This record gives sequence, structure tokens and C-alpha cells, in this order.
Amino acid sequence: MGINYIEPKIYEVFDDEAESFFSDEGFIVMKLDISLSSLKKAREKIIKIASKEEESGDSCFYENRNNEDGNIKSEIKKLQRIWNILNKDKLFHEFPLCGTHKKTLNKIFARNTLHNLYTISSFQANILYPGAEKQKIHVDTPVPEPLPEWPIKITTINLLDDFTADNGATMVVPKSHKSRLKPKPGTNDEQLLKTIIAPFGSSIFTHGGLWHASGTNQSNSKRLALLGSYAASYAKDIAYEENHIQIKNKLICFENDLAEMLGYNLKPNPGALNF
Repeated sequence: MGINYIEPKIYEVFDDEAESFFSDEGFIVMKLDISLSSLKKAREKIIKIASKEEESGDSCFYENRNNEDGNIKSEIKKLQRIWNILNKDKLFHEFPLCGTHKKTLNKIFARNTLHNLYTISSFQANILYPGAEKQKIHVDTPVPEPLPEWPIKITTINLLDDFTADNGATMVVPKSHKSRLKPKPGTNDEQLLKTIIAPFGSSIFTHGGLWHASGTNQSNSKRLALLGSYAASYAKDIAYEENHIQIKNKLICFENDLAEMLGYNLKPNPGALNF
């Protein structure tokens, strides 16, 4: 494996060793406890939804904004996002509800509180088509510098294809979360990025302060992943990316645990509405 590539150990349980690795490196690769059948069905469903949304004109494609001035460099449709995917088919509920996510996130967001530990900011599908260019290096924590030492945000990148050296796999700068800074444009920060090589059916957890980006898809195949963005519950208002509780026509009934993560069960304190 070249110097710009890393193939980390895949953990099945977020034990003390795994927790130490995550704390030090700012990321970890976990094995998803989701069946092969469910993973394949999720991939197939994403492709169908993506095609349907493009045909209806409702698709979301990210323009290529890699020019230094931030202007659109290309309008070629190469990176597609499917937002609110938890509301588009119930089979995707298995991901945030699986033991890999819940047990790991409960430990990462652990604190002494009677409130929920974390909430879902967004859950979306990410498709990199052949020719998709790499993202700008960035962090996922939506607050000014210096960033907090503890994670406000955690992103889970759930692999529905192998992440390889040439298909746009996630790139990270290990330990960069410890700087508590954001990467600066026009510097050599991007040269520090290393591509994570990981297999289909695994999940990359990244600290919200970790410098990262998706790579260039130089392969001949589309590369799919489900991106779960989680926030500490106290940061819900500044971390929301999808307004689940504002959707009037809820397409799917959510399980109780998932409804909690999405904020559907929020209620005022007793007597708060008595005027």
C-alpha cells in the first residue's frame, strides 16, 4: 500500500482498544452488523431512487467547485446526494438502529445526563459517478475555531461498495482533529490526506473535527455509501441538515428509537403550554 493510502484494522466491537484508536486518530473503521442481503438491497434501492429523482427533476447534484475562487468549475453531474432517505424507504432504518451505530455512538457521545446523548443531523445516500472529482478538504463541525476537544458531530460512512485507491474513497488527515482548527485554503493541507481502503459492509466513523474529503472516482463504476451525520443532543439546533420534523406528509412510520434520534418525540415540559 502506497504512502498516501491506509488500510486500517476493522473493529467488530467499540472496546477500549477501539476507543483509544478513535480518540487518537480521529476515525475508526467498524464492521456493520447488517446482513449481506440488507446491504445489497439498500444499494439497489438507492440506485432506483437516484434514477427516479433525476427523471422527476428532484435530484440533488453537487457542482464541481474546486476552483480557488469557489466558482463552479464544471456542471457535469458526477456527485449525487439523496436527502431524507430514511423517509423514502424503511429498509434504511436498519443502519442507524444497528448495534454498530448505537453502541459505538453511545460510547463516543457518553456524558452524565438524563437527556438523549445524540440526534441525527441527516441521513443520506452519496453516489460518486465515474469522473467525480475530489471534494475540498473540510471538517463537519459547524462552529467557529477553536473547535471543541470533544466531538460535537460524528459522521458514519457506510460502505455499499469497496472503497479502493481509485474509486473516490474517503480521505482523511489522521490526528488532525487534535489541532482544533479547520483546514486553510491555499495551503498544503490537502497534501496530508490519506485514502482509507476499506471493504463493502464496513462503516467509517469520523470525528467532527477531522479533516477529510471524498476522493476522485477514477474507476469505471459508481461508488455508493450511506452517510449518517450525528450530533450531540445539545448541539441539535446548530447541527441540523435535514428538517425531519417539518415534513408534513411523513411517508414512513419511524420506530421509537429512530423517532427519538430524529426529534419527532420532542414534547414541551408539563404545564409549559398552559397559559
